[in-house]
Amino acid sequence: MLESNKSVLVADRIKSNNPTSTTSWNWTRPPNGRNLTELAELNNLVATITLSDKPDTWKWNLDQTGIFTTKALASILDNLKLNIPTTTIKTPRNKLIPQKINIFIWRVLHERIPTHVELEKRGVDLDSILCPLCNLHIESIEHILFHCSISSNVLKAILQWWNLPDNTFSNLIDITSNNQSLNASQNGAYIWQAIKWASTYIIWKFRNLKVFGKKEWCVATILSEIQTQSFAWISKRFKKSILMCHQWLVNPLFYISPNSQRSGIG
Repeated sequence: MLESNKSVLVADRIKSNNPTSTTSWNWTRPPNGRNLTELAELNNLVATITLSDKPDTWKWNLDQTGIFTTKALASILDNLKLNIPTTTIKTPRNKLIPQKINIFIWRVLHERIPTHVELEKRGVDLDSILCPLCNLHIESIEHILFHCSISSNVLKAILQWWNLPDNTFSNLIDITSNNQSLNASQNGAYIWQAIKWASTYIIWKFRNLKVFGKKEWCVATILSEIQTQSFAWISKRFKKSILMCHQWLVNPLFYISPNSQRSGIG
């Protein structure tokens, strides 16, 4: 603000004299007060600068590429301030379910859903970090979606509905598994993946209803929601409307067996 020539170049004010630089100012009035402190700091910063005749360039020193991106800055802030671990997990998109569920699964795998443990990591002051469903264990992502007594019973009921062994769907790794244990066609494995993702989404939905709506839910209610919602989502996205709701509720494997002549996925 005190510079008399508003179009002046940096090179006009800083003269490089190896190994140090000297400054030549042209003020509208002599600096005073706090300006003197800022001027002293500026002189210290430019004392070792050596100017050249090359064009000016910008370089982002916090990234090896030297190029600034908002993604790189966000990652740095997350690591320093929010204590969010980095991950290389890539989440495939399942076209049989709404995009909001695909986004939710991405957030789960990147530890981005606001469980009590994750909120505490971010400095949120909570009355308790226990699971709001069972109120017995700390609410981590793995616990609320798989190991809580209510969640685990819901998943067991889903496995019974699909006639699958208990270890088919019990942790985060199973969310992105290739479903080789499922005796079905490629379309069938894709449908089973959609069921797993929809189940975790709906479990989280009922968890939020308990936390914010103060409503109690039983396993049968959550299972019924998963069955009816998954039918509505999947039947709308199949190439042809071949699913019958009552048959789906009784035996979903009818539509995904290798010998089935049903249409594929849109």
